[in-house]
Amino acid sequence: MPAARSSSREIARQAVSQRIQDVAARLFDEHGFAETTVGSIAAEAGISERTFFRYFAAKDDLLFASFAADTQWAIDSVGDQAPGNDPWDTLQAVVEAALERLTADAQRRAERFQHIAADSPQVQASYLAHQRLFQRKLADALWLRWASNEADHRIILNAVVSAVFAALNEVVALSADRSPEEQRHLIRATMAAMRPSAAVWTHSR
Repeated sequence: MPAARSSSREIARQAVSQRIQDVAARLFDEHGFAETTVGSIAAEAGISERTFFRYFAAKDDLLFASFAADTQWAIDSVGDQAPGNDPWDTLQAVVEAALERLTADAQRRAERFQHIAADSPQVQASYLAHQRLFQRKLADALWLRWASNEADHRIILNAVVSAVFAALNEVVALSADRSPEEQRHLIRATMAAMRPSAAVWTHSR
């Protein structure tokens, strides 16, 4: 029974967290990020400000609530790939799986974030820090999957992951007015253009 109670509490906690995020997203769209206060979010969500801070340390954290889940999803996706794949094939498979999650709702969230980040150096800096951590964890997962012991290969792999993130950010930023399907096509074309030579991944096993 204690486990069941713990599970119920976690489900309830997740529901409150999601309600806060949904309310915040609506208020950000209606009034702007800067003009939306923690108090207004809490009031609309039917909770106190004190309760809000049990879930989020600051208003900015609402923008990055999905990063931890997305990072874990990407790492799990690396583990789901065939062991014999080279790092690029594995990375490309993860990107392809992510494209299937690129819905119109996800696109709206990305557009909202880009608009907020463009007007807030603090949010932009936080985003870059979150993305660097995401990249590093993904590169580490690819490295462990690849099982190369050569230091140069690890440097190359980290650089390749960073380059892919930079390229995909550029595609998304320049195609904000495109449909999810058009964005998927552009991302696939970009990945194809970036594919490194197979010789890059050659190493002694």
